Amino acid sequence: MKTQVRAQLQIRDNPLKSAHGPADTPTQIRPDWYPDIWHVGIILACGAAFRFIYQMAYKPFWSGDSVNYSDVFYLWTHHIFVDAERTPGYPLFLGLVQWLADNAPMARGMGVRSQYLAVHLQCLLGLLAAVFIYFSLRALSVRPKLALAGGIGFALIGAVCFFEMLILSELLSLFSLILGILFFLRCMQEVMVLALRLSPC
Repeated sequence: MKTQVRAQLQIRDNPLKSAHGPADTPTQIRPDWYPDIWHVGIILACGAAFRFIYQMAYKPFWSGDSVNYSDVFYLWTHHIFVDAERTPGYPLFLGLVQWLADNAPMARGMGVRSQYLAVHLQCLLGLLAAVFIYFSLRALSVRPKLALAGGIGFALIGAVCFFEMLILSELLSLFSLILGILFFLRCMQEVMVLALRLSPC
């Protein structure tokens, strides 16, 4: 990780020069981005193809807990705030989904458009989580091809794809956790860059 941070520091200090030599045009300032863009495209393509199978094979699932989340938002729309059984994050997500789908909030469930939009958005969050896994591994100085394998491996986990089809908070929680890990690693990189700048030569 220190080696990667030192390389980033060199690029920041001399943005017109990289490991591949001086850049002639602004588009060549960060040539190290090109493998990452290509790898992200591969991860998204693999994950999207795998999720297409689940989208074709399954309809949105409701469990015994699902209705509790939708009911919390329904009660909020009627200015009824209770000592809720659920945290507010997923009810707000379902409220956003119903607003985007132009379905009025209802008790004990959601409209059909809202249900399908919810699982589609959860699939998108699952794909983004796989991309964040890749960048988290890269932040730990894992080699690009190994990080690519990690991202693809996560994108093809069947249990994650199955939970994306459920009206439950697990997928949103997983996405938030992975995003938090990536944010922490990037913050640590910035701290190390600052420490290298302040350290005596």
